[in-house]
Amino acid sequence: MKHPISVLQKALSLLLVCMLLLPLLAVFVPMTVSGAEDPTPPTVTYKSPAIPATVGETVDLSIYCVEMNKSVTLSPEKLEWSSSDITVKNGKVTPTEKGVFELTVKGSSYQKTVYLVVKNPEDTEYVLYEADFDDITSFDELGYSVIQKTNDTCTVKAQDGKLVLSAQSGADNYIRVLLPAWLGSFANYKIDADIAMTAWQGTSRWMSVMFRVQNNTHPYYQIAVRANAAADNGTEIAERTAGDSWDVQYKGPYKKAITDKAFYRYTAEVYESSIAYRINGEEQLLCAEATLNQPGRIGLQVRACEMTVDKISVSLQLSAPAGTESYFATVEDPKSDIILPPSILSEITTAESYSALKNALQSSGATIPATAVFSVKENGAILIGGQERTLDAVLTVLDQRVIPAFRVESKQAATALADLLKENNVNDVFVLSGDGEVLKAAREIFPLCRAILDFSARATAPTLSEIRSETNLSGARVCLLPASLATKENVTYLQNLLMTVYTTCGDTDTARLTAILSGANGILTSDFAALATCFTKYFEKGTVVRPAIFIGHRGVPSLAPENTVEGSIYAAELGAMLVENDIQLTKDGVIVVMHDDTIDRTTNGSGKVTSMTYDELQKYTVDAYGEFGALPIPKLEDYLKAFQDLDACLLIEIKNNDTAICKPLVELLRKYDMTDRVSVISFGTSILTRMKELAPEISVGFLTSSPAYSDDDPSSAVFRILRDVQTYDSTYNPKYNNFSVSTYRAAAHRGITVWPWTINTLSELDTFFLYGLSGITTNYMQYVSNCYKSVDTDKTLYTATAEGAIPLTVTATTYGHKSVDL
Repeated sequence: MKHPISVLQKALSLLLVCMLLLPLLAVFVPMTVSGAEDPTPPTVTYKSPAIPATVGETVDLSIYCVEMNKSVTLSPEKLEWSSSDITVKNGKVTPTEKGVFELTVKGSSYQKTVYLVVKNPEDTEYVLYEADFDDITSFDELGYSVIQKTNDTCTVKAQDGKLVLSAQSGADNYIRVLLPAWLGSFANYKIDADIAMTAWQGTSRWMSVMFRVQNNTHPYYQIAVRANAAADNGTEIAERTAGDSWDVQYKGPYKKAITDKAFYRYTAEVYESSIAYRINGEEQLLCAEATLNQPGRIGLQVRACEMTVDKISVSLQLSAPAGTESYFATVEDPKSDIILPPSILSEITTAESYSALKNALQSSGATIPATAVFSVKENGAILIGGQERTLDAVLTVLDQRVIPAFRVESKQAATALADLLKENNVNDVFVLSGDGEVLKAAREIFPLCRAILDFSARATAPTLSEIRSETNLSGARVCLLPASLATKENVTYLQNLLMTVYTTCGDTDTARLTAILSGANGILTSDFAALATCFTKYFEKGTVVRPAIFIGHRGVPSLAPENTVEGSIYAAELGAMLVENDIQLTKDGVIVVMHDDTIDRTTNGSGKVTSMTYDELQKYTVDAYGEFGALPIPKLEDYLKAFQDLDACLLIEIKNNDTAICKPLVELLRKYDMTDRVSVISFGTSILTRMKELAPEISVGFLTSSPAYSDDDPSSAVFRILRDVQTYDSTYNPKYNNFSVSTYRAAAHRGITVWPWTINTLSELDTFFLYGLSGITTNYMQYVSNCYKSVDTDKTLYTATAEGAIPLTVTATTYGHKSVDL
């Protein structure tokens, strides 16, 4: 087959320029007053059409602006106020009792209902609505509405002073109920509900509080809890999307299951893009980037269980919930002619380096690093040039434009720092240390901090296997190598094993170029401006210094039977640096390589893998394809034997969420000494967790079919990605068309590598290659087999002739392992 020459080869060939140059170089808005200026009038917002008030205190309505809708705001002089609920006189109102009173405001051709929400002087909250169901004898009295239910066995009723929603008659039954419609005028509110789960079909069944419900059906948000709330997805903040599917944005375990039928208080504090989920007043999950930010109704839902509600109340939420305002940097990329250049980290230890960073941040158009690295003392103070500075002072200087990184060398310093980071919601942060136990201590307190294990000061150089193992054991995703270890070959080897590799560099352009050409994901420097200058000074536009890792998906199924040893070897011959295969467990505990739960699609047999022994499976063969005839269904053991002497690594996907396969997998990998040649990926989060328990030295990848992320808000997308990869100490492996270039770049600055699946057209391979992705999964390894993977010279130093000529021997190596003289 004739292989096309694509953009990939053109981009890779630009490495030549660099290689030649290197040797030559050797809400409710309160009124404010500013000086003698007129006070800014308070505004009744579209998302919170309410005026908070206190019994006995007069409210002057005539000073308010009103957002009549999303696009029209009328000033005070254009408005007239009236009410049939409470006396309005001369534009003023003085409430005499607690409650909610409707006000009518008119202006121009607009009319709107605004709610005067009155509390008693001793109260702390402005209550919009509350119900305890004590005097309710019929559901119809409540003014609630059932919007969806599976069938008539799903019911809602008032019973014994409680509201009971039941959908427990079937494993997939559900019922959704909405509170009174007028509450749908609000987008910002606090919902408190005292609820017990009093029956359930299984411990994975759930109930939820819904809010911002659109169109009386969807989209909407919810806070959900499962009967087994202690599971890794025991609680969730999720969106029922416009496409009527689920986008689980945050999930995490509660401290125990809720199968005791006891009442718990579930709270949703919702304000603009922030959501706080609390159970019994304690923080459970936090969201700072809710995109469904519109007024909407409030409701309750059960799925295959019974919910008993003792009380529910809705109050005004006038500010962002505690814990949701966090430090998250908008990183500014320097100008670069390199496709996805390494992220720049700058060591800030002296007063001079701190001053240089501050000056750069204050100068328009100046280059600034993506990350600034500071040293932390035992007490948690930040030490710069012999002077202690507070975390708040440093963050103020960084101005949410630079990611902070903190170097800690003792557990005491790590725990003091982690406490500060957690207390101040510094959710975009690295912690760096040469001691893995120190990193683990920090992450135990604040799991969201990203760990970097520093090998740059080791007296004895570790092996590559030790680097990968120690990094993963410490809970870090990033290893920092000294320049002496950061060769192109070493960096590539570690990246093939799903590692993120940073390196150090010296203070010359030769040292900087050496670091850049290593292909490292990040470079720690003392001169961030000089390093950034190299991105344009020595490179042609569109240069690739870190060629993508191509992954043969199930081998090379476009040319050979999928998930066979022969097809996988062929993929490696064509240039796959990783070969991906899927595993299943037979009835008698043998791991076989098979994608589907059954053998029906790919073999001449039928039946579930888990219902047959390995000997029974050997009666069937994988269907012939291409140049390959019928082949046996292979054991994973066959793969390990076949790949022991090959350069390619294996990427093993565990297809279901049954953790029983993990132990025999680890035993096989250790038997054949392949733990440092294999990584594991899965959609099942319990699989990732179990693998980390059994073999923490092995890298794992989190597979996801998550929805697309917008180019308009990459920080929001990356924050959500961080929650997953930090939870499972994993890479991020999304469906290929479900993320944006800007999101990928933002992730790269945070040490997150992205490995999309599955890209199968030549044009899309070109496109995604030029994004600079970490790894690209494809069924068509033949498309890139003849493309240049690297360009090398025969010497590291050349001497020019008297005429100025430089004799060069330059060789390109293709993905398919061929050498081409250039």
